[in-house]
Amino acid sequence: MSAGSREAGVGLFFLGVLLWAIIDILGREDLDGSAKGLWVLVVLIFPVVGAAVYLFGMAPKTQRPAAPPARPGSTRPPRPRV
Repeated sequence: MSAGSREAGVGLFFLGVLLWAIIDILGREDLDGSAKGLWVLVVLIFPVVGAAVYLFGMAPKTQRPAAPPARPGSTRPPRPRV
C-alpha cells in the first residue's frame, strides 16, 4: 500500500465521520435550531476534534427496548434479555 492511497483512505474515513456527525446533529429532535447550528459550526471549524467530541460525548446513546410485560396468569417473571 503506497503512502498516497493510505492518506486517501484516512481522509475518506475522516470525511465519513464528519458527514456522520453532521447528519446525526441535523436529525436530532432534542436540539433546537440554534444548538444544531452551533454544533455544525464546531464540527466544520474543528473537523476531527469537533466530530469526535460530538460523537463520543453528545450523541444520544441508543437505549435497549424494555422487556415485554409478563403474560397475564403467568406465575414467573419474564426472562431478562441478554
